[in-house]
Amino acid sequence: MPEVKQPRGVRATHASPAPARSGHAPTLAPTRARPDSAVLRRPRVRRPGSAGPNERGASAAHAALPRRAVVLEDGLVILVVVLTLASALSYGISDFFGTLGARRFGVLPATTLTYLWATVALSAGLLVVGGTWSEGAVFWGAVSGVAAVVGFVLFYQALTVGPVSVLSPVIGLLVAGVPVGAATVAGTQLSGAAWVAVGLALASAVLVSTSRREGSARVSRQAWIVGIGSGIAFGLSTVALSFAPGSAGLVPAFVEIGIGLLLLLALGMWRSRSAGGRPFVLGRLRSAGPRWIAGSMVAGVLLGVGDALLLVALYSGNLAVVGVLVALYPVATILLSIAVLGERLTLPQSIGVGTALASSALFALGK
Repeated sequence: MPEVKQPRGVRATHASPAPARSGHAPTLAPTRARPDSAVLRRPRVRRPGSAGPNERGASAAHAALPRRAVVLEDGLVILVVVLTLASALSYGISDFFGTLGARRFGVLPATTLTYLWATVALSAGLLVVGGTWSEGAVFWGAVSGVAAVVGFVLFYQALTVGPVSVLSPVIGLLVAGVPVGAATVAGTQLSGAAWVAVGLALASAVLVSTSRREGSARVSRQAWIVGIGSGIAFGLSTVALSFAPGSAGLVPAFVEIGIGLLLLLALGMWRSRSAGGRPFVLGRLRSAGPRWIAGSMVAGVLLGVGDALLLVALYSGNLAVVGVLVALYPVATILLSIAVLGERLTLPQSIGVGTALASSALFALGK
């Protein structure tokens, strides 16, 4: 098992290993220096006439360096926010088409088909972008893939034994909160404005996951256990990816999806045997029209795109920031449901959408 490195975005001391992305490979390429976090404190830039006693002899060139660093840092912050929101948008749209497919084929066959198309998409991306196959890249990609499938199984198990209106917000909070907790434990430093944005994003993740309650919502102990387990597993999947080395390219994302596909196929075949040998995926596809197959293809390709964008954002940014922003993906699913299916937002969901926008703007503008 490879040596566990610090998540990307955490300052490494002389006794610490090089920063790495949680969820995939251990070490970042040593030739590429990055700031400590995606949202850092703006360096205090003194005017030429206000230099301290130890800086009065500094040249004009040295005095200009902090300003240049601020410009580069601000650009990196905006890039990370854009990449992460694009990943969340891809996940949200993928979820929408995946949900439609699940209503037609069933949850497990539809998800397996989505993973199949995602594997194809990431295979093509890997041929174009490339990447280094290393022990760390493969290991952390596999860890992330296993955690994601465990989260998926527990999520649907939770929804069968407990009320969606109560469990979904809790799961959404954990999906965003686990990466924040991991980054905080690792010593990530954020500005005050960034922590406010983190709080808004966590609140949004809870609000957008709420649904209308029908009658009293009683949650059993079993529902709480599997629901909390699902949220933690999904969050750990993102954390695992953050340990991937920067030189790995799309290898960790490809391994994650490939491992997930193999596990889903194994689970599906086991369930089909238990049900009397009924066909798992291929049997369902025979009764599906081209429209449904195209929908599953869209869901899978966007899942692969979302994974690739998330990986690049984690390479460039801070785990806490990326973790909370990518957890806002239900916003895209909800807005598509309104536009296509005519569904209506609840009041908490409306507030959650507004909070998500405010959080994203604060991450981009707050230093």
